[in-house]
Amino acid sequence: MSLERPAPGGQAHESAVKRLDAARDARSRLRHAADDARGTPGEDAAADDLREAGDRVAASESWLTWLERGF
Repeated sequence: MSLERPAPGGQAHESAVKRLDAARDARSRLRHAADDARGTPGEDAAADDLREAGDRVAASESWLTWLERGF
């Protein structure tokens, strides 16, 4: 099995950039939702959703870094 990196600017790179943008947008929306949920019964669930969104952003950033730099 080969783990060669796709060329920058290719389809895989473009997809990774789009997924990172989408993950950042989702995190922003969930950050606002978590702020709005403070002091309500939904506060814990909103905080969990925000943490998961942060994890998705971090994973997307890592993948894009690997595609671009190889580390």
